[in-house]
Amino acid sequence: MFGEDSILNDWIDFIGKPIIAHMVSFFTLGCARGFNKVELNQFMSVLVLYVQSVQAH
Repeated sequence: MFGEDSILNDWIDFIGKPIIAHMVSFFTLGCARGFNKVELNQFMSVLVLYVQSVQAH
């Protein structure tokens, strides 16, 4: 349906990356649960540290 060089395909690839998908889910689900931006920022910091440690090994 969409060519491999389409912009939509590029966006789907970008959103599908694990770190981006986690950030989007934390933000959207966090907002739905009533977390404020400070609490979401703390979650994001932990997520980034975790991903960096996994990639280092």
